[in-house]
Amino acid sequence: MLKKICLLLVMVWTLGIMLTAEAEPLTLGPKPVVQGNEYSVSLFMDDRVLRNPNAALTGFLEIKPGMKLSVPPVLDLWYSYSPTILPDISTMTVSVNGIPAESRRLVPDGAFKSNWQVVLPLTSLREGINEITISVLHRSIEGLCKDIDNDANWFIIRPETTIKFKIDAMNYSLANFPNPFIDEYFGARNTVAFSLADLSNNNIVSMLQLSSFMGRSAGYGAPVFWEARLKKPDENIDANVITIGGQIDSGASFSGGTAFLKLFPSFNGHYNLMVGGNDENGVKLAVNALRNNKFVRTLSGNETQFSLPVQAEKLSAKKVLDSKGSYTLRDIGYDDDILAAGAFHQEAEIFIPKPSNYDVEEGSYVELHFRHAKILDRKKSAVTIYVNDVPIRSEVLTAENADGGTLKADLSVLTANQQGWRVRFAFYHDLGIIDCSKRYDDVAWSVIEKETNIYLAVSNRFRQESLADFPGYFKADSNGDIVLTMWLSQTPNDDELTAAAQLAYWIGQNNTGNIIWKVLNGANADIDKDSGTVIITGQNSVLMEKNALNGNLPISITADGTIKTSEWVSIAAEAVNQKNIFQVGHKGNHTIYSFTYANIENMRSFMRLAFVNGTNLNGRVALIDANGQTLTFAEEVQHQDTSFSKFFMNFAGNNLGSYVAVIAVVVGGTLAMMWYSKHRK
Repeated sequence: MLKKICLLLVMVWTLGIMLTAEAEPLTLGPKPVVQGNEYSVSLFMDDRVLRNPNAALTGFLEIKPGMKLSVPPVLDLWYSYSPTILPDISTMTVSVNGIPAESRRLVPDGAFKSNWQVVLPLTSLREGINEITISVLHRSIEGLCKDIDNDANWFIIRPETTIKFKIDAMNYSLANFPNPFIDEYFGARNTVAFSLADLSNNNIVSMLQLSSFMGRSAGYGAPVFWEARLKKPDENIDANVITIGGQIDSGASFSGGTAFLKLFPSFNGHYNLMVGGNDENGVKLAVNALRNNKFVRTLSGNETQFSLPVQAEKLSAKKVLDSKGSYTLRDIGYDDDILAAGAFHQEAEIFIPKPSNYDVEEGSYVELHFRHAKILDRKKSAVTIYVNDVPIRSEVLTAENADGGTLKADLSVLTANQQGWRVRFAFYHDLGIIDCSKRYDDVAWSVIEKETNIYLAVSNRFRQESLADFPGYFKADSNGDIVLTMWLSQTPNDDELTAAAQLAYWIGQNNTGNIIWKVLNGANADIDKDSGTVIITGQNSVLMEKNALNGNLPISITADGTIKTSEWVSIAAEAVNQKNIFQVGHKGNHTIYSFTYANIENMRSFMRLAFVNGTNLNGRVALIDANGQTLTFAEEVQHQDTSFSKFFMNFAGNNLGSYVAVIAVVVGGTLAMMWYSKHRK
């Protein structure tokens, strides 16, 4: 599984700040006890090393709607640097959107590990993406550019660096959705109970769509409470509640396909949201609207109805690398060109994932498309491509390729346990004799264009589906959509609905593309060509109901309760009552993931760990007990080369085959000579 494809050089958490007017006081239901939330969010996930004596590192803060800060955030910066620095000419500065917030000198006494608390002014923040830049000038040797490539001169920004902030207490309106149902910075504060008016496919699909949408929007971590049920939750439930479907009487006249949304406070500071309409189309419209951030921002107050056509925002799924052919940076998640700016050493790194179900042969390559500033000294400026830290190819940066150049580097054949290629584009920008106290970002630069090409020579050797592919790898259809079908019992109970909602949330956390949910019910449901990837959940006994899948899953249960397994799997009969049985199979072109459990508490325990730490699932079958102990099974797949030469060699490998092969060659040669002699005459 490529759980989180490493697509960015700097992994950052986003935080939201927006100064908006509070909604009018609510009068429906009990007055909530609303408290402000305090956060400490990591800005960098690992050590960031700055080697150039004049360097900078930027993190990002995203201003989101619906949140108020009356106290400025604080950057809790932890760093260390070489004790060889010269204090008179070594400084560091923190800026917000290019506006300096604070500066200080570097002194040798603080080199081992230092801390700096920097207040980020609210007046410097703006709606959208904000840049928090840490600029460092660290010099160890006096003289023009003497510190370039000086290994004894370094500066490290530590992963303990955080941003501390507090969001003020507030009253929420519809325009704030998906808040307060999720916390975008701390997933462990997310609490939702879905209440379904009935078990119609439309209501279940609506729940799955909202659950995966909120999972995608949520911060990392396991939600405190994420459940679903048919009956209305207890009035004093300590969670937010989303009620889906049903006829809602608002005292207004409904027309065909009218959606209805109503938000009101409930017990202990939580909120209830009613998502309904006058018919199924109205409910679909309401769910689509909630998944359209631009539309939601136009809402006001806490209750609305509408019948205008509103579609959920369509997000592009990354292209699945599963066939031979060419791909671009856009296909693996890079929507924009990548800039490498500044004098001397500059670089950028991308990650190219290996196709999940196929081997890759020799002949694969990456072809860099680049452009650069014409002012660079062609005698000393170059670009080098590294693949998994091994230099492969280099090219001089000249005036001839300044407006567009290419450089091709072969991709090595990966071993079985490698998930892809780390490709580093290293530039050296030389401007001649310059003042090294400046970075020259405006005149010394190169651009990695998004048209950079990746060619994968994918073999015809198919790798079996694996539990490691879930939930971050799904094949997209021709429209770029990820189509998922949840196959439930004919009448799913609350536990089964809860498991389905949690799986949808988990999938949302691990996919950024457009997800389309479908639902199948009952033992005799038919997997058709439009079903996409199929997911089964429920107690282990549902495997007995779905006996049509016998032979399509490694483990099944026959109608009389007998366990039936593939020859490479061996399990004890009591496993059905004691362990979760997770498995992957296929039917036709459809991949089937089955997540069945001995009891719902075992499933909840697994999901809590999965939300926080991911999983170490692999193979085609995993048995998990109540303590989280996992036993996996994998089928050994015999790869077959279907080429004619391989067939001929295999055929000629036995004695009879050798004789027949020799006779065939002699006869063929004789016939060829006869044909040649005849036509020559």
